[in-house]
Amino acid sequence: MDDFLSSGSKSPSVKLAEVGDVVTGTVRNISKLEDKELNGEVRRWPNGDPKHVYAFSLDIAGEEQTLWVRGQMVSAIREAAAAAKVNSLIGCKLTVKHTGLGEVKQKGYNAPKLYKAKVEAAAAVDVDDLI
Repeated sequence: MDDFLSSGSKSPSVKLAEVGDVVTGTVRNISKLEDKELNGEVRRWPNGDPKHVYAFSLDIAGEEQTLWVRGQMVSAIREAAAAAKVNSLIGCKLTVKHTGLGEVKQKGYNAPKLYKAKVEAAAAVDVDDLI
């Protein structure tokens, strides 16, 4: 099982800024990194543990791009992976759509972005095709 499912990139970042924005690509690599504030300080949970962000390296039409995965997007992708019955996302086709905005729970914060995801298992390779 890869690190993402069990618990920095130099390529351009994928933006899902507007409701309805969609990205589809083949997952090439996933890095688990400590999430940081704009000032460079590590973001922390109330108990002091560091928060994490996942950098998904995606092949999108032959170009490597990075999808930064945090918040509700983590849950959406994990649910899609479970539905697809995969234990690794590497090589899978991943589609993520920004579906809306959630409820603001704390004054002064933006509404959380909501996502839906779909995972399609990597195509099986026939050993004879490799020879």
